[in-house]
Amino acid sequence: MRSLALLLVLLLGLIQPAFSSMDWSVPEETIDRLKMYTRFARIAYEHPDNITSWACEQCSHHLVSHVAKDQTTVIEAAPGTLFMHQSYVTVSHQLKQIIVTISGSNSVGDWLSDLAIGSTDFLPNSTQLSHAIESHVARQRSLLERADLLLQNVLQYMVDWIRVDDGEILVHSGFQGEWSLLKANLVPILHKLTIKFPTYDVTFVGHSLGGAVALLGATDLVHEGPLPGPKVRVFTQGQPRVGNHAFRKFVQKLRLKEVARVVNYGDPIPHFGLQTWGFRHVMGEYWIKLDGTLQSCDDSDEHDGEDTICQNSLEPIGSIESHTHYFNWINGEPHPDFIKVPSIGDHTEL
Repeated sequence: MRSLALLLVLLLGLIQPAFSSMDWSVPEETIDRLKMYTRFARIAYEHPDNITSWACEQCSHHLVSHVAKDQTTVIEAAPGTLFMHQSYVTVSHQLKQIIVTISGSNSVGDWLSDLAIGSTDFLPNSTQLSHAIESHVARQRSLLERADLLLQNVLQYMVDWIRVDDGEILVHSGFQGEWSLLKANLVPILHKLTIKFPTYDVTFVGHSLGGAVALLGATDLVHEGPLPGPKVRVFTQGQPRVGNHAFRKFVQKLRLKEVARVVNYGDPIPHFGLQTWGFRHVMGEYWIKLDGTLQSCDDSDEHDGEDTICQNSLEPIGSIESHTHYFNWINGEPHPDFIKVPSIGDHTEL
């Protein structure tokens, strides 16, 4: 009996290190790559003249200065667009990539700010200090639910999403509509570049709502053609959820070369649309923790694409700064290597 107990102890001793040695840290080269694509996303908010000439402060950074200026094209927002400001396509011979970058809109941050200002009456009374924290969390949760409803109205978010493929895969009609408007202008440019540079990968990049459109665009152009999945990458920052569980599985089956979804600690936008409505994120989450370090996340089927120790471990509350600042906050202080997403129309150099 004692020998059996000893054997169990030895087995547990052998098994335990396997669990405790799980390393979710991110290599420096991966961090630099994620910062590089975040800079590409940041540049999408620049004045179009500065993009085509690649003449902005962010453009001169060594991580992104290698693009071919003569191959850079800005795509203005199509008539009827609801939130996209502009997009651009460029080529990096160093990376051997054609890079499609889609801007989001700072209006989501503005709406959240307006709602926060208008909801001061929900703050707990000074005589109810014992319930202050509980009331604050409830107020923030209510605020985000109201913001999500506002997004439905303004961006045509509908529960009856557009159905694609066999009818089971569902995506958000607002994002799908934005992608359809962009697609008509983007595909001819991509067609010329993929013929000119047939060995290059195609990389889709987008911040915020632009990240959702970037994911849909990559998925569409691989599913319907002409792009092969193993030559397509997707990098997003602060991206909201795009589709349902079946859409997540569908993206997995496309076997894209790489999918990376960077999420800042406390960024509220990745919590849209709500999981209770059936929305799910796709794979590839990298979480910027409160201390500024980056952690890779377990987005396996066990967690349905969202690791419970990463962003989804938090309450769906946060700050506008967490959505508009990536790779620049460490313990509440600006980091020297910062990337700030400005308001639309704010073309001041950082």
